[in-house]
Amino acid sequence: MAQLLGSPAGALLRPRFPQHVIGLIGAAGLIGPQELTFYAGLSADRLPAGGSGDRVYSFGATGPTSSSFDPVLQAFVLIGAVALLVRS
Repeated sequence: MAQLLGSPAGALLRPRFPQHVIGLIGAAGLIGPQELTFYAGLSADRLPAGGSGDRVYSFGATGPTSSSFDPVLQAFVLIGAVALLVRS
């Protein structure tokens, strides 16, 4: 993330992250080389140990969102689809 913010490609991203860089997260703290991770609002001595922060998947959501139907509704849809296929 620090490399991206410091590069010309990060020009539009810089105004969204006005915080000062106080340190870098090492490779052991990332899932992969393309992961963009940062901690905002904490001093260096208050950063969570062992990467215990929340992963943000979208604005306002800290977990993967699921748009699945209620299981009972899924069963009715499946039965209806099978009935239509059998009837054809």
